Amino acid sequence: MTVLSAIQQACTVIGLEKPDSVFGSTEREHVELADLANEIGERIAKAAEWRVLAAVETITGDAVTTAWPLPADYDRMTKDSKVWLSTYQTPATRISSLDDWLEREVREIDFLYNAWIIFGGNMNIKPELAVGATAKFYYQQNTFVRASDNTRKAAFDNDGDSFMLDERMLRLGIIWQWKETKGLPYAEDMTNFEMLQSKRIAEDAGAKEIKMGRVRLPRGVENAYPFSISES
Repeated sequence: MTVLSAIQQACTVIGLEKPDSVFGSTEREHVELADLANEIGERIAKAAEWRVLAAVETITGDAVTTAWPLPADYDRMTKDSKVWLSTYQTPATRISSLDDWLEREVREIDFLYNAWIIFGGNMNIKPELAVGATAKFYYQQNTFVRASDNTRKAAFDNDGDSFMLDERMLRLGIIWQWKETKGLPYAEDMTNFEMLQSKRIAEDAGAKEIKMGRVRLPRGVENAYPFSISES
């Protein structure tokens, strides 16, 4: 199914004639439908940590660099994101506060163990990774659209584009949001959309994994204090 077919199906419900083309059309309704498809598509993409939008980034150390640009298709880190280092069996420590990171730089507190934070469009890791050492992390891509040539992009701009996620969600989202925008009754349509979205999110998470083998750190446990403590 393409974005055009999703819009055409939505039009039979919202009382509009099926358009032969939407993207590139200058008719007001077509422009509104095209904008709405992108709004709903992006909203769905940000509603969960979808497996189909997950990607792994690999950083390779050079013993100098401490800030690497985020991937071009980067949208956000996952909720429990971890940065795994090839040099350790435990993940690098996440610093959530910009002030905490700045304090350590200003006070020149040595990083005993690698720590990371994202700011300025970069993945920042200190101390610097050794030559050849790698850091890997999952992130969510912003490319929720598949073009007809199978490349991915961050918005619909062609009738032949398709949605990377459930296209029925896209259609139901267009329906209820169109009705809401036009002042029409939309509660039932919104409920149908939200129920399907909740179902797809639950399905996408999958069954919980059973891990066997050597003992691992409990979930959420990291190094207690990743910085060196100087003697007084």
